[in-house]
Amino acid sequence: KMDGALCVAVACVFFILSYLTDQFQMVHSLLMRQLAGDRKEEVTASLSMGVTVDHLMAVAISPLLGYFWTSVSPALVFFTAALSALIQLAVSKWMIPEKQAV
Repeated sequence: KMDGALCVAVACVFFILSYLTDQFQMVHSLLMRQLAGDRKEEVTASLSMGVTVDHLMAVAISPLLGYFWTSVSPALVFFTAALSALIQLAVSKWMIPEKQAV
């Protein structure tokens, strides 16, 4: 069992990681602009669809994460969010062509 100070420290770390994952919306926008190339008119429609899909996933996954929170462990919810952020980062690196990778 973890003591109170360690729990607070872990919660703070995961809060920061959660905040950083919110920055992926900006990454989505930049990536879409790079991938669009000469077809800039497709960026707005694609970003709108991406926001819609993100929202649907958030609504769909919330009950499952709520179950994890109450039945398994709140830490599992934060680990799941961190894993999601790492997967998104890996996919974004995979999608950017080598010559454009930063």
